[in-house]
Amino acid sequence: MDQWYTRSATQYTPYFSLRIRATNPDRNKAPPHHAARPPMATDADEAPLLAEEPLPPGACSRELELREFRDRYVIRSLDGGGRGFAVARSDGSLRTLSPEEAAAGSDCKVSKVYGVVGTIKLLAGSYVLVITSRKDAGSYQGSPVYHANSMKFLCCNEAIKDLTSQEKRDEEYFMSLLRIAESTCGLYYSYDRDLTLNLQRASKLAAGRIHKPLWKQADPRFIWNKNLFEELIEAKLDEFIIPMIQGNIQILKIS
Repeated sequence: MDQWYTRSATQYTPYFSLRIRATNPDRNKAPPHHAARPPMATDADEAPLLAEEPLPPGACSRELELREFRDRYVIRSLDGGGRGFAVARSDGSLRTLSPEEAAAGSDCKVSKVYGVVGTIKLLAGSYVLVITSRKDAGSYQGSPVYHANSMKFLCCNEAIKDLTSQEKRDEEYFMSLLRIAESTCGLYYSYDRDLTLNLQRASKLAAGRIHKPLWKQADPRFIWNKNLFEELIEAKLDEFIIPMIQGNIQILKIS
């Protein structure tokens, strides 16, 4: 893994290029056929079944369900025991939920998301950034790597009506910056593999590090969203914290 730095007006931002080479002895063999998954239901009359196997040590949840109620957003893990958290639409306050609490309620819109990038607080409340679509970018050390194709901020800012005129203008400006952040290019992540360290550095670290939460394994200097998941860390929602890097990935198959 090579590391570059691109200079902005205020800081140096790490920029990654991850090159992966893999042997391909059967390169002429037709790829296996995978049946497409049926789309997730848009109503919440019945909560989806949870995966029977727990998450591997240190891994993040791959299957997330977003439940949109009138007064709150609920994000629920479908493969990590069903735990989740709720964010109030009024002010963005966050609270953790047990599996039973996360699955409760049916008067809501249900959709699938592929990760929680983090939260940010502004004048009127909080905004939660989630990954709404992804693309398989290859694999690294046997773990899938994904590109975040699209992201969306969930607005928890109903208190905006109580702001002054100047504060409302400021909030609108900040929200315009968030909309730009939604379309950030070159963001990659893995649910169970640290992408911030090259093989040489990783080999020198203690073997037990792989049992720590993924965000604790990663080098914070190279995490694009490190300032966005502080609230999730405080709530001990480790399985929802996905470190992301910005850069590019190139997969080379050799025989």
